[in-house]
Amino acid sequence: MDLISYIVEPFQYGFLLRALAVAVITSITCPLVGVFVVTRGYGFMGDAMAHAILPGMAAALSAGLSPWIGMLPSALVFAFLVGFIVRKTGIQADAAIGIMFATLFALGILVMSLWGAQVTVSLEDILLGQLLAVTQSDILVTLGVASLTLLVFIGYFKGLMFVSFDPVGAEVAG
Repeated sequence: MDLISYIVEPFQYGFLLRALAVAVITSITCPLVGVFVVTRGYGFMGDAMAHAILPGMAAALSAGLSPWIGMLPSALVFAFLVGFIVRKTGIQADAAIGIMFATLFALGILVMSLWGAQVTVSLEDILLGQLLAVTQSDILVTLGVASLTLLVFIGYFKGLMFVSFDPVGAEVAG
């Protein structure tokens, strides 16, 4: 077997093509957002958000509901609490993210341990995901979110640049 066959052969499997599609879509979108996230001091937010939604996800799964029903409110509560802590205490954003990340993750572990018998999904799958297990609908959702992100990015590019690189000037300008 030649070298080209070794390279091309894995792409005969649908699961690998779906995983590649999601990886490519994500790798195009995330760096665009990442620049603004890091310059504003929220570089830890993505990882922390993924762990901070655990309480809502675990509660929804243990109630027999879709995990999205618990994840969205948990994500909103996390973002609100981080913003509240930064504004009211004056500590750095990454420190506030770390505080809320640890608190909500511990609460999620507590929920999993109390109601874990009803949850049939492993903790590793919840926290890390399974790229090779994505479905066609996952690709469509990823494509939709990426498209929406790109539209917002294009529509608000100048404002994002202004707020990210000169927050005081942006506040003065209104």
